[in-house]
Amino acid sequence: IVSLSSLYQAAAEILAREGKSEDAVTLLREGIKTPNIVSLSSLYQAAAEILAREGKSEDAVTLLREGIKTPNIVSLSSLYQAAAEILARDGKSEDAVTLLREGIKLVPPTQNLFSLYQAAAEILARDGKSEDAITLLREGYGRISDHSSGYKLVENAILLAMDLGRFELVRDLSMHPMQTLLFDILNRTHDENYREVATLAEAGIEDFPRYFAIYSQGAFAALAAGDVSRARGIIAKWSGDIGLAKGASAAWLYALIELLDGDMAKARHYLNVYVGHENENGTIGVDDLLQCWKTSCRELGSALSYHFPRIPTSISGLESTLVRHNFINSLIFGENKKASGAVAPHEESKAQPKVTGKPLSVLAVATEWSSGRGGLSTFNRRLCIALAEAGLRVACLVLEASIAEKGEAAKRGIMLIEANRDPGLSDEQRLIGKPRELAGFNPDFLIGHGRITGPAAASLVANHYPAARRLHFVHMAPDEIEPYKLDRTDEACVRAQERTEIEEALGRTAHRVVAVGPRLHGRYSTYLAGYPDVPKPLRFDPGFDATSTEPRDPPDGDPWQVLLLGRAEDVRLKGLDVAATAVANVAKERAGGLARLELVVRGAQPGSTDDLRETLLGEDGTDDLNLVIRTFTISDESLQVDMRRASLVLMPSRTEGFGLVGLEAIVAGAPVLVSGESGLGQLLHEVLPTEQAARMVVSMTGDSQLLRDRWAGHIDRMLSDREASFRRAAEARDLLASEKTWRK
Repeated sequence: IVSLSSLYQAAAEILAREGKSEDAVTLLREGIKTPNIVSLSSLYQAAAEILAREGKSEDAVTLLREGIKTPNIVSLSSLYQAAAEILARDGKSEDAVTLLREGIKLVPPTQNLFSLYQAAAEILARDGKSEDAITLLREGYGRISDHSSGYKLVENAILLAMDLGRFELVRDLSMHPMQTLLFDILNRTHDENYREVATLAEAGIEDFPRYFAIYSQGAFAALAAGDVSRARGIIAKWSGDIGLAKGASAAWLYALIELLDGDMAKARHYLNVYVGHENENGTIGVDDLLQCWKTSCRELGSALSYHFPRIPTSISGLESTLVRHNFINSLIFGENKKASGAVAPHEESKAQPKVTGKPLSVLAVATEWSSGRGGLSTFNRRLCIALAEAGLRVACLVLEASIAEKGEAAKRGIMLIEANRDPGLSDEQRLIGKPRELAGFNPDFLIGHGRITGPAAASLVANHYPAARRLHFVHMAPDEIEPYKLDRTDEACVRAQERTEIEEALGRTAHRVVAVGPRLHGRYSTYLAGYPDVPKPLRFDPGFDATSTEPRDPPDGDPWQVLLLGRAEDVRLKGLDVAATAVANVAKERAGGLARLELVVRGAQPGSTDDLRETLLGEDGTDDLNLVIRTFTISDESLQVDMRRASLVLMPSRTEGFGLVGLEAIVAGAPVLVSGESGLGQLLHEVLPTEQAARMVVSMTGDSQLLRDRWAGHIDRMLSDREASFRRAAEARDLLASEKTWRK
């Protein structure tokens, strides 16, 4: 009868794979009621896992709580962990920690109590509460220090400190001598003194021959130092049972040793052990092992990234060290680690240490891959790239995709998929159909962007991917922008109301609303406050990832170009009138002999360039303005050429949800002036020193005359010493890049 529970689980899994999840859960409930089942907790966990996969998280947690209340149940700690894991995945981290603390009070020290401390500490750490996590681990060590598992909590605290680079949090812990040695080893590993670490580990093995952590850290350090034979020699000294099993960090380490030593067959064997299934086809590379590591970063309780929280460049071949906490994508789970949010998107975890080897999957819905329709497409592309780089499986559904675009996306690890082409379907209808090219791809998360693709994303979840959690990204506030679009045939206020109601409706039914930047986060926090049952929106700040950190020299030539990028049909909204009058005013006041000024507006619709030029030259004081109108372009190369020619880039929008064009100019190293009524302007004030932000962000209060004079003053100061402006632009870019990237 002991094996009866495994039969129930096997049968339920078959039913679940066939899409009969309800039957699977019913069968497992039958097993739960069967007398004399010894592994009762495993049936509760299996049923809860199926419910959670079907998007019924509340039912899953309720079932696990039922199991927790069952008298004399074995493996009580695993039920607490499973329930906490589901709560954390649903963005209820506080509830998860509260539940684990409840378990901590009830589970005896001899029954895996340490695992509850570990899980609660990791959730706290993921929420940016590292000191609370260390404090909790200290508490746990005090309760179970007399038991064999007590040392694991100290080890966890040390490894957590290693991940964060904050050894001061554990320096005063009472440690066993072997853990003092581990602390020293990890401290030196953090400082990248790998040869010293290998030597220290070799000596420590003599004193503590039964502490495998010293062997594994020493071997890893030897690999990081480029000495594979030394790594093999260190690990060969271990005489005990290593426990090579699915999810075991030792199996991954063995695979890495064999791979770097050139034995593909053995490397594949150990990697198969790690992921838990056979795959004898094809070659493997470092990327495959890195993928396992990245996946483990998102798995609560995973041994791999906990034991090796940092992967140096000498192993990965990348430009920078991989750090575990950078891959804990709190955005997807639904908790805001920092004011900025994080890219990405809390992720999958598990009740007990196990690794599936399968990364999370994301499907983003967009109208296009390139930026033919503005900043939203640019944002979606950058977001997809960041998610793929973080180790997720990413697919992007668009209306049209060229062979070149698909190839470029594939190089980034992204499946770019065209919506089904069926006769008679509109664009909107094409996007809501289940993509035939994605057969077998079942996304864990589905991303929609505002009212543009949010409805399609909602339809895909409702009709084709019910287990996926939908993230509704908001990029604009209709109540702010529509009043400036007075050339439309309908009433601006009515249009704003209708569009706001669409965003609210999509947000209320989503797993989470994600607002881009601080301005929209504040706006949608207000909107959603009217719905007590809807979680607060998350905030996602786009990154300032720069391909070059070298300061730029001002461009040669005469005239000096002042560049304005954006959708130029909305003259007042985008502040084109402000830019034209301000640049004209500065040009008139320039002393003789100085280079002329020229305003370049990039973003006009084809067929409208002459009308736009006439409109701007009709503004007061712009008669003699050197004005160049360029049509909108999707070519990144053309935009970069524009940026390199510019002595100054302007973003004078009267209101702007964020302002991605301003961010791109900053990343390009160009001097920039941005509107104070933009999310980017607010972000600059948050991150940059006050004086630095004040030079870049211009207030938009006052009448047209005041705006012209204020912007003219800022433009004049920027151009009066171009060398200093370009130097300051590089300083601002570097500071912003250190604080805000697409993955941090």
